Amino acid sequence: MLAQILLLGVTMGAAYALIAVGYTMVYGIIELINFAHGEIYMYGAFMCLAFTIASTPFQAAGAALFAGALAWVVAFDRMLERSGSKPLAQGCGLAAALTLGLAVYGGCLARIPFPVSFLLAVGLAAMLGVAIEIVAYRPLRDSPRLTALITAIGVSLVLQNLAQVIWSAENHTFRKYDAHPALFLRQNMPEGTSFWQTLVEGHYLQAGPLSMSLLQAFILLTAFALMLGLHLLVTRTKLGMAMRACAQDQVAARLMGIDVNRVISITFAIGSALGAVAGILVGLYRDEIKPTMGYQAGVFAFSAAVLGGIGNIPGAMVGGLVLGVAQSLAIYWELSEWSTGIAYLVMISVIILRPAGLMGAQLPRKS
Repeated sequence: MLAQILLLGVTMGAAYALIAVGYTMVYGIIELINFAHGEIYMYGAFMCLAFTIASTPFQAAGAALFAGALAWVVAFDRMLERSGSKPLAQGCGLAAALTLGLAVYGGCLARIPFPVSFLLAVGLAAMLGVAIEIVAYRPLRDSPRLTALITAIGVSLVLQNLAQVIWSAENHTFRKYDAHPALFLRQNMPEGTSFWQTLVEGHYLQAGPLSMSLLQAFILLTAFALMLGLHLLVTRTKLGMAMRACAQDQVAARLMGIDVNRVISITFAIGSALGAVAGILVGLYRDEIKPTMGYQAGVFAFSAAVLGGIGNIPGAMVGGLVLGVAQSLAIYWELSEWSTGIAYLVMISVIILRPAGLMGAQLPRKS
């Protein structure tokens, strides 16, 4: 029984870790707590749902307009930076907005296979993160931190209310709908059973007294593979080196020829993509998606980032797992109603005893 509860905790902890990494990556470079990150987590889940099921024309139009606006912002910014011509940048932005908007509208009205919906939703969430950085945070980099913090909260509320306008405030679920079957991974399945059905409909792997659903296995494998990939990206690639250089000193990074704006945009894109993956996985696991789901997840993930050491990517991963296990132990001790409080108690205890967090991140003071 304890092992089963711990497995539940590790599963949720892995999702928290994916969201926490987004917080800590952004903070590590621009020292901003992106409180809109929880809404990106929510938006990823809703977009995957919109592509997987047959949306109403109103929902499809709302998602298409939103995606088109994101495409315009990102394309306009990149083209303006490259060419310096506003008319050319506006034309490219309009072309990108029309192309992506029509593609999203058609995708929402059709039923796309779940793996394809998953990838499309993650890509759109990455674009959302970049657009937020361009519109809301970049103009405030030299402003007082409180200004940026209030802006982040405002962006969070706007996204939350926009989701309620497009998809309504009620709870949604993947399993409620007749989702399109996937086009691959059909090996070793009963005749007529799709990958989607096998994933979400209670199929289990048994190892002695411990049982793991295929969905749990999918969540754990996906989360750990992404975290390993991120670690290798940051520590073994030129992009990762540029990220670490910007985190240390942006002025020196510019003098070394690094495009700081581009590195920050990529950082937002990666963090947002990981948050969207977590939103989709948790939406599948809990069988519940709603416009307010990003708030609590965002708070837990921020706690995990602080617990592990804000600004420290491995620390965010460890903090997420610790937080998930702490909550699952509360359930084991029949204190499920206190699980959130116990998770915070663990975080507060670690901060009191070790203010830098479990991984002891020591961020350099920036001029």
